[in-house]
Amino acid sequence: MQDPIAIKERFSSLEQRIQQFIELHEALKSNCQHLLAENSRLVAELEEERSRAKRLDEGYKNLKDRELAATQEQVDRINLRINDLVSEIDKNIKLIEA
Repeated sequence: MQDPIAIKERFSSLEQRIQQFIELHEALKSNCQHLLAENSRLVAELEEERSRAKRLDEGYKNLKDRELAATQEQVDRINLRINDLVSEIDKNIKLIEA
């Protein structure tokens, strides 16, 4: 038969270890909740940045399309003006030859 004091010390030691495990469990649970909240915040921030990047990309594409259209319009006007000038030169040459 074992000494009652030794049994009491073992139970006391076991109780302390169980209490430490409970405290560690609570700390880990709290840390896990904190990390889950941080993860949610980062996911939301990532989605916001993706949305912003998409809007910027669409804006750039629209600007590029408008610039291309404006450039094409300028080229068309220049070509029309050149054609008018060539036509005017042709008329003047015919008048000079006549």
